[in-house]
Amino acid sequence: MVNGVAEQKEWTSIRQTKNYQDDHGVNDVNSADIRCFQMRAGTGTATVAAGSDLGFVPDQGVTHPGPVQFYMAKAPEGANINTWEATGNVWFKVASINGVNPGGKTSGFTWPTYSEITPSPLVPCRVNVPD
Repeated sequence: MVNGVAEQKEWTSIRQTKNYQDDHGVNDVNSADIRCFQMRAGTGTATVAAGSDLGFVPDQGVTHPGPVQFYMAKAPEGANINTWEATGNVWFKVASINGVNPGGKTSGFTWPTYSEITPSPLVPCRVNVPD
């Protein structure tokens, strides 16, 4: 979602992930899949200016208790964004959803994203694109 508007068709400006039909994730942080976990190249782009609000709509609940983090990579000028391999120091964090521990108790720690599924943006975030 960009500024509260969802894409007309899934996987248009987001590369389709390998787990789009189930809930398995990346278990090895050294795997190249930690970058995009992509199944196929993209088919389009979305224009997102600095200061825009981004969000996502899950089609199934997040099935792991823990933080959810969102990163973007800035493609080099002239690169084909749909096939560009985002390697190296090109990534920047745009949002994170962390656990909640009201009152600092040792029990009662909750993860707001666990099993969450909504028809609206689960995580709106403000985009700050580095130079």
